[in-house]
This record gives sequence, structure tokens and C-alpha cells, in this order.
Amino acid sequence: MSSKSTKPSKKELGVKADSKEEASNDLNMASLLPGERLRAVIIRLHHFQQEDRIVREATAKRGKLQYRGSPIAIYEDYAPEVVEQRTKYREVLAELYNLGLKPVLLFPAKLIITTKDGGKRRLASAEEAKSYLTNVRANVV
Repeated sequence: MSSKSTKPSKKELGVKADSKEEASNDLNMASLLPGERLRAVIIRLHHFQQEDRIVREATAKRGKLQYRGSPIAIYEDYAPEVVEQRTKYREVLAELYNLGLKPVLLFPAKLIITTKDGGKRRLASAEEAKSYLTNVRANVV
């Protein structure tokens, strides 16, 4: 970072100088007091591969991602329709985790379950997932 500017440089943010990202240019780090939380920043990426890489790295470092010693979080932004579809799976996902299964919700809202024996099961709707959960519960008891 240069001594004249209090804003983080592209190098510090991990952005290549020739990259096409658009970020808010009014990020003023000097207005933050020590210990104060950073503000939310929306970044528009022109290449979906960059977004995939950022989200994959953030997921891999879950809870350990920091900037200048302060924890940061990265979230994907979904359209309202996609959020509504994914919300329908919330209860089923929690119950599947509790049963020791490994569910993964793919975009936009497709569920893949890894069973205890390593098999994979694809479910295309929340109703199908609830039916599968009922069958799993019946077999466990």
C-alpha cells in the first residue's frame, strides 16, 4: 500500500492490475476505528470463473478468512426466485445432517445426498427430498 493512500491496493486485495472487476471506489479504510467492523462491499465480476474461484476458496477457508486481522465473509447473491427455491430445502437439509448424511444443494436448487456407504442420490425437488427423508427415517427406526 502506498504511504499516500489509506485504501487497500489491488495487490493487497488479490486482484490483478489488468483485471476487469468493478468495485466501489469510495471504500475509505481511514474512517474505520480499530476493532470496528468493515462495511459490506458488493463486487461485480465480469467472468463467472473468477466468482467460482473466490467462493470455492472462501468455502475452503470457512471461518478463517481475514483481512488485516479482521474476519471477513463472502456470500453469493442469488435472485429472489432462487432463494425461494433453496429455502424449501432448509428443514430437509438440517434433518439429513442430523442423520449423518452429507447433503449438498447445487445451483439453483438440486439436492445431492452422499449416503453413509458412499453412494450418491440426486433429488430434483423439495417434495422428492421430503419423501426420501421419510423413507430414510423409516429405515433408521
